[in-house]
Amino acid sequence: MRVFFGLPVADPAAARLEAWRRAVGQELPDARLTPPANLHVTLDFIGEVDETEAGRLSGICRELAAGAAPIPAAFAGLGLLPSAARPRVVCLGVRDGAGELQALADALRRRLAGRQDRRFVAHVTVARVRRVPQPAGERLRRLRLPAARVTFRSLVLFRSVLQPAGAAYQPLQAAELGGG
Repeated sequence: MRVFFGLPVADPAAARLEAWRRAVGQELPDARLTPPANLHVTLDFIGEVDETEAGRLSGICRELAAGAAPIPAAFAGLGLLPSAARPRVVCLGVRDGAGELQALADALRRRLAGRQDRRFVAHVTVARVRRVPQPAGERLRRLRLPAARVTFRSLVLFRSVLQPAGAAYQPLQAAELGGG
């Protein structure tokens, strides 16, 4: 099974991101918008694991969450990843709270020995794209919509199930930050 660690954007914060999703859909009608239930910050994508490894990762999820506090954050406009020249993802960057998210990602990677090689970029994917015409990309990056704030309250080990319409995420282990 494919798994990753993430911080879900819970309602009502997910609803506040709807204006951003709608703007992307209007600008890029061929974009595959992320369903509100799938909005999250990925701390680390693990990939394929067996049941035994999933159990070990579930324990790490609980331990790490118990030692971390909820993270208030604010989103800071749209970006294109991995780059504006070859975008595959339209995302919301994180302004306030990015340092705390980085610290949690670093703590997770220390627990997952040997995973320090990947760069963490705090963001929430709002759409997946095959291409973004230059004018549309510029308009998206300049777009200013009402600020969206969220407090991340749980760490989740998700299973990612690939489907024709896109991935479906199933929580394998959810743990409240701070052990709440």
